[in-house]
Amino acid sequence: KRQKRKPKIVVLCDVSYSVWQVVPFMLNILYSVQDCLTRVRSFVFIAQVTDVSETMKNHDLIEAIDRVMADFKLESPHNAVYGDTKDRDPSDADPEISDYGAAFEHFSRSHADVLDKKTTLIILGDGRTNFLDPRPDLLEALRERCRRIVWLNPEAEALWEDGDSRISAYRPSCDEVRPCQNLNELSDFISGLIL
Repeated sequence: KRQKRKPKIVVLCDVSYSVWQVVPFMLNILYSVQDCLTRVRSFVFIAQVTDVSETMKNHDLIEAIDRVMADFKLESPHNAVYGDTKDRDPSDADPEISDYGAAFEHFSRSHADVLDKKTTLIILGDGRTNFLDPRPDLLEALRERCRRIVWLNPEAEALWEDGDSRISAYRPSCDEVRPCQNLNELSDFISGLIL
């Protein structure tokens, strides 16, 4: 009897202020994926990408989330939502607003070796680029390196093409783009990965 293959997963999670309200939920997704599966690498980003695999693996849920939020100085946003220079913490090397193009470029340059043809790349984020260059070409290059890309969006589908959302630019490189706004949708997705 053939054994089921254990999926190899890489998760890239947006923790910027545009998703501030759902960052704990998305980090919970990140933690759940890593907790349920054995071969998972976890990364978070605003514009620069950070590997948080060890944090997720070595701490319980609440402590892992607290550590990631503290490392990224994720305090409740005030005027920094739009990244005004005067409101930035000088010790914070990463801007407060998401830059998917910069994040994909940094991931491609520094971490693309974690992808291979057995890997599912999961992106957790709203795809809001703050009107910066979305660089869908970089996502397509990552797609060439892995088995498939699944994008989980915490926003309602009706908002996906509103304002600075660039989901339509990223969709052609994704095998699946789906909403993930609650625990039922998360449970369904995780079950699908395991089965």
